[in-house]
Amino acid sequence: DPSGRVFLVAHYDSVQSGPGGNDDAAGTSAVLEVARALAAGPRPRNDIVFVLTDAEEACLCGASGFAADHPLAADGGVVLNLEARGSTGPVIMFETSPRNAKLVDVFARAAPHPVGTSFAVEIYRALPNDTDFTAFMGHGFVGLNSAYIDGGAIYHTPLDTAAALDRASLQQHGDNALGMAREFGRIDLTDLTADGDNTYFPVPGGLFRYPGQLTLPLALAALAA
Repeated sequence: DPSGRVFLVAHYDSVQSGPGGNDDAAGTSAVLEVARALAAGPRPRNDIVFVLTDAEEACLCGASGFAADHPLAADGGVVLNLEARGSTGPVIMFETSPRNAKLVDVFARAAPHPVGTSFAVEIYRALPNDTDFTAFMGHGFVGLNSAYIDGGAIYHTPLDTAAALDRASLQQHGDNALGMAREFGRIDLTDLTADGDNTYFPVPGGLFRYPGQLTLPLALAALAA
């Protein structure tokens, strides 16, 4: 009884100057392991589609072609994109589609390690950076984009080998992706529309969040106090 589709996305290409052990072999291997785990467990209500793209580094061409022309993408859906911009550190959910309140609620309850801040999302929206997630959003998809970013000195260099990959960061990538895939695979995907964004930040044991509409009133109250 599917209510829509969930897309787990990572790119298997790398820059010409590096082997891509982290960017994005980490995401690709995590997606494959999530596929194995889901196939071994209870069947999800919603369809789960695993998308491994080419030419992300050059032009987002694989993701753009899939989102624009593939029959499985015709009705849109929820995209969970797995990236890396370093070699270690916590996996940060750093980008969302607009009006993210319900998406962030799912992330907070389903990801075993929910690290992310709405501040990072606002900063990233103002930057000219792109990932495969950009291509999907350009075709009406909603979703979340995650990456670990510490150890950035090896990013896009010949040092970005599999040996340089932090296994703990890779495990967190997989844990979060599997948890979110199971939850988005279970819920009604037609009920993810929200009036606006959430404001959120990590606290011990989870993610603290509240409606973004309260940000200005709370700031004024703090200033008055």
